[in-house]
Amino acid sequence: MTMTRIPRVLTGLCCAALWASSALATDFPDRPLWGDLHVHSNFSFDSYSFGNTNLSPADAYRFAQGETVMAHNGMAARLQTPLDFLLVADHAEYLGVFLGIESKDPDLDASPLGRRWSDYFAAGQQAPISREYVKIIERQTPMETLPEKFQHAAWARLVNLADRHNQPGKFTTLLGYEWTSMVQGNNLHRVVVFRDGANKVLKLKPFSALDGFDPEDLWQHLSHYEAQTDGQAMAIPHNGNVSNGLMFAQTRLNGQALDADYIRRRHRFERLYEVTQVKGDAETHPLLSPQDEFADFETWDQGNLRMVPKHPSMLAAEYARPALKVGLDLQARYGQNPFQFGFVGSTDSHTALSTADDNNFFGKFVDSEPSPERTATTLGGRLWENWRLSASGYTAVWAKENSRAAIFDALQRREVYASSGPRITLRFFAGWNFSPADLKTGLVAAGYQKGVAMGGDLYGPTKIGGSSSDRPGFLIGVMRDPAGQNLSRIQLVKGWRDAAGKVHEEITELLSEKPGGVPEAQIFWQDPNFDANQSAFYYVRVLEEESQRWTAYDARNFSLNLKNDVITKTRERVYGSPIWYHPLGESHDEASRK
Repeated sequence: MTMTRIPRVLTGLCCAALWASSALATDFPDRPLWGDLHVHSNFSFDSYSFGNTNLSPADAYRFAQGETVMAHNGMAARLQTPLDFLLVADHAEYLGVFLGIESKDPDLDASPLGRRWSDYFAAGQQAPISREYVKIIERQTPMETLPEKFQHAAWARLVNLADRHNQPGKFTTLLGYEWTSMVQGNNLHRVVVFRDGANKVLKLKPFSALDGFDPEDLWQHLSHYEAQTDGQAMAIPHNGNVSNGLMFAQTRLNGQALDADYIRRRHRFERLYEVTQVKGDAETHPLLSPQDEFADFETWDQGNLRMVPKHPSMLAAEYARPALKVGLDLQARYGQNPFQFGFVGSTDSHTALSTADDNNFFGKFVDSEPSPERTATTLGGRLWENWRLSASGYTAVWAKENSRAAIFDALQRREVYASSGPRITLRFFAGWNFSPADLKTGLVAAGYQKGVAMGGDLYGPTKIGGSSSDRPGFLIGVMRDPAGQNLSRIQLVKGWRDAAGKVHEEITELLSEKPGGVPEAQIFWQDPNFDANQSAFYYVRVLEEESQRWTAYDARNFSLNLKNDVITKTRERVYGSPIWYHPLGESHDEASRK
């Protein structure tokens, strides 16, 4: 990989009105909606078993809207800036079981597992339940399930709570859950997101890893859901960095070679990847991008969820950037790209508290809520050191309105971006007719009228509006989080496949580091190395000025002397979803063609 500074970059500080769409027709989204697509409440088995016995989906929704919620450590928790949407993605596996046991739900008595776990709980013995749960989930012991009636009722409770808090136009509660496959401790988890409301999603119970542990099983179920309900759904993979090489493997889970059907279904249902969250960042890795000085960000590479050590050969199938490069090669071989995904971020909080600000970070489980001990203890008492947890992340969505349908549609077309926490505003467009003049007349209007937005596909070279260019142009607009740091760098990451079939990556500095940073910028850029015959992807990475990590706030708030290996500085960032360039004659996704 090479780092380059390209002279054909026109950059200027800008007034927000120059590229925000307040003066545009309502056909264009005028502001990003901020939310979290991955939060757990006490409906989740692990959330409850690790101490969250009382914070429910209702508490998660109240907290996301800016209300004060009492955390388990006795502190009053409140978001500094409320969210626009939230998905409480509780685990489908044994959904709501502890709440059913607590309430002595008679439906649990219809199965040996329900009766046995109820008896353990009544005797004050929760540990045997957790041990059995792990063995069943990892398929070390015969499969046991809870009664169908209980499963449907628990799902209905979760959905009805979401509907009760859904306020279209103001605050959206998306419906979904987490499918939690863990093959020998390797994380293959997906968050399932629906476009639909209760009238459709309640027709089928959540599909869990007990029903099928292969992602192909999940895609088959989602196809069945859409056929049965005329609804829409997608699956968002997360934490490939703890999959020990399985997340973006170039073979199927059953060991067979990839085929056209696998690639078609993955392309159809997995349009996004959760590239940053509490268990680390998954954009790239310093061993995979050795010349990228910012690749080593919140890196987790100790092993999988069983703490089985990782071999460096596994890394390339765990991170977004190498997967995007492999996708270009698979596109050439199969006519479709299974790894053509946009970027989202989420917290994966298991306390119902969606916090991604370093000065307001409430951890993952109850044992990592703020306390003098959390930087010196381990996650769940047995996993990674708590100080490694990332105060991350959120998803920004460019949607025309704050509703389930509009947000889902934006996710589907990948017009979204991931943040490690700060609410940085990012616009990114590609087109054949852009020019520096578009920065003055209106970056956003030009972007939508003459090009494609982040997450889209650019075909060509083509003739648009009576003129053409032999190289595409890119328009980028960025504004800092009003409550965050100034912007330090704006970078364009490119990946491409050459004529010999080899894939490459390159980073261009669009805005190099300046003392004190800048509050905002708008940029026109053309790729001087563009080759119309080579497929490629481009995405924007924006870095803030260096700031205090949550561990530094803990050291100050609790008067701690931290160990030398504890990281106390961070460089917050956002990742814009890629734009893919397709040479003429290459197969493509008609649904997303501009």
